[in-house]
Amino acid sequence: MSLVSKRKRHRHGIFVFLQRFPRHVRFAFVVVATWIFYSIPEEFIYDPLPLCFFRFLFDWECPGCGTTRGFWCILHFRFEDAYHYNSWIWLTFPLFVSCLLHWVFSPKIRSLKNRVFPD
Repeated sequence: MSLVSKRKRHRHGIFVFLQRFPRHVRFAFVVVATWIFYSIPEEFIYDPLPLCFFRFLFDWECPGCGTTRGFWCILHFRFEDAYHYNSWIWLTFPLFVSCLLHWVFSPKIRSLKNRVFPD
């Protein structure tokens, strides 16, 4: 047996931790997180300092630059501003929402994964 197969896999992260809770708890987590993100003051969003760590360090725009501001603008129905911050927002926002909905309402994927790919 190799050393890799003997090691126990450690799964970390808030989404993995919350996966063991019922759907209504995961849904409440998404609603509260969305409300907190919606409540970020406008002055912070439109601050000239970049929110992107990559842009802050290297002064280059990465493909994800403006995504946070774009998501905030979409939640506040400022679609033109969202497109201005990141032109890919029309693809990334629906994809992000569908991933969240899948995470909240999907059946236990882990049990299916363990059947297909046993440890």
